[in-house]
This record gives sequence, structure tokens and C-alpha cells, in this order.
Amino acid sequence: MWDRDLNLWMNERWYNALVEHLGGEEKLRQRLDDMLDDLINILPDSVCAKISREIQEDQRRREEEAEANRRFAVFEVTEHGGISRFLIDGDRDALNAARLVRNYLRGEYAPAESFFDVNMDQQGITSQQFNEYVHERLDGGKRVTSAFKIDLDAGTFATMDRGTIKKRDELDCWHCYQVKDVQTAVFHVFRRGYLDWKYRRDIFQEHLTGRELTPAHALDVSQVTFGDEIMEMDNLLNFYVAVDFNPDRAFGTNVCTDENDDWVNVYANYDIRKGRVCDELEVDLCRGDGTQQNYIYPLTSAERKALTKKMNAYCQEQTGQSLKEYSAQLKEQSPSDCQAPLSGQSM
Repeated sequence: MWDRDLNLWMNERWYNALVEHLGGEEKLRQRLDDMLDDLINILPDSVCAKISREIQEDQRRREEEAEANRRFAVFEVTEHGGISRFLIDGDRDALNAARLVRNYLRGEYAPAESFFDVNMDQQGITSQQFNEYVHERLDGGKRVTSAFKIDLDAGTFATMDRGTIKKRDELDCWHCYQVKDVQTAVFHVFRRGYLDWKYRRDIFQEHLTGRELTPAHALDVSQVTFGDEIMEMDNLLNFYVAVDFNPDRAFGTNVCTDENDDWVNVYANYDIRKGRVCDELEVDLCRGDGTQQNYIYPLTSAERKALTKKMNAYCQEQTGQSLKEYSAQLKEQSPSDCQAPLSGQSM
């Protein structure tokens, strides 16, 4: 049920006199609103409470319906050593995003200082929200029309739009290209005007065919070991991964060299509430000059399965309990009892 418009008519002389006496039209409207509230207050309390509940329920339903019908794309953009994550409303595809990137790099959005500044309607999101939206897209949700990971520092453009999802595993759903190839494809798409958007998408994909990058994914889980104590924070069990393997081969870094003093810290997380290993490793690149850059390494289902066994064994070693048992114990504790570090020993 919607609002009803009420019209109040009075002689203009009365109106002008009231406006002058009360100090303006806004004051008069406020007094009339107050009088309407006084009228509503003469209703029995039970009637007022019932109507208030119904109005709130109507509002809740409208908001849920609007959110369910919402369509948007999510972006994770690496630029100038930092990462921004945001969403843009609308049914956007890879060609839309690629055109934004090309126009931005050509300086057509000056004075935009970053890609985040290109769009006026963007909404910032957290890393967790970005991953949740990606999983929603993987699960077939209609709200998230596409997802993008754009690394302008490395010159890569990865997309998970509706035309690329072929398998359930997230890693297999990302398609990555060099930014320069994406820019060239966009140039060919818009060389001619008055083309149907579907035809433009076909041209775009045609010029990217055969140029997809093979993802560097060389983490040997059999070499992964853990060190230090297990930490608990934000309903996650945090495991420090001892970097006894080649991180450059696994993560594309450049720390196994005498040319710099960089190193990496790697962390794996176990979600206590969901009872499963999280979908990515956290990789912190620490540079010799004191700066730091954070990466996310997406895990395949096979890697998650292997890590689960290793994390379970390490938890048993550290606490005397399995991951499942230890998580159940933590759920029963109050937040003040769940302070890191967790070693399974009394302090």
C-alpha cells in the first residue's frame, strides 16, 4: 500500500499571513506535518503499532526486491602499488570494462588520478565483499553480471563475465590477457560506428582469441609447511606458511635474487563458521625499502583439499585437537576468551 496525497486549500490571504507569522513556507509545512502527527496520535495504541509494523514490512520487502533486481559488476584494480575494490551498477561486460581501461590510459578522463576516480557512481567494497560477489557469480547469481581483476602495474586484465564461466572451479573461470592486447581489441571494435553491441562483443573476442595468458600457478602444496602459533581473528584461524619453496615460481614475485632485499610472508586461513579452508592464500610482499604490497593467491579445489589435511595435522600437533574440534571449542567461547595466539596451552 502506497502513500496518499492530501491537498489542503486555503485563501491566499490566510496563507500569506501564516507564512509571515511563522517565518517562511518551510515553517508552515512543518507545523502542518506536526498537526497531522497529532491526528494520528489520537488512534488507539494497538492500531498505531499494527500500522507501523505493516509500513516497516512494506519497506523491507521493497528494499529486498530492489536488491534482488539490482545488477552490477565488481572490480579489483591494482595501480601504483595499491589495490582498490569497487562495484559499478549496470549490466556491464568485459567490453565495457576494457573500454574504460583504454580510455583511462589514454587520458580521456583527466583529471582522474586513478582508475577508481573514472566512474562517478562506483561504490567501494572490501576484499571480503569482492570475494563473496565472485562466489555469488560462480553460484549462478543474477546480481553480479561480471567480475574483473585489473592489474595496471603488471599490465594484465582478467575477466569473469557471463560468457566465460565454463567450470565450477574459480581459477578456471578467470580469463587473463595483457592490457595492451585488450586496448588493441577495443580499438578494432570501435573503428566503425553504428554496430550492434553483440556484434561488437564478437569482434572484441575475436581479436583476443589466442592471446589468453596461461596463469602462473606452480604452488606445490606437498612442500607447504606451517610455522609459529595458530592465530584466531575475525572467526578465522590464521596459519603462517613457512616459505621453504620457490615463491617467485608460485606467486610471480622476484625475491629469490641478490638484486633486492624483498621477502614474502604467506598466510592460509580456516573459516571457523563455514568449517572450511578459505579460497585464497594471503601473500604479503615486503620490500627492502619498507613498502609492502598485498596479493591474493586463489586456490584450486585440489589445493584446498590438500591444505585442509596439512592444517588439520598441524592443528592436532599444536592443540591436541582437530580443526573441527578446535573450531567447535572456539564457537563456545566468548570473544574475550578467543584471544590470539592459540597454542592449546594454558598461559
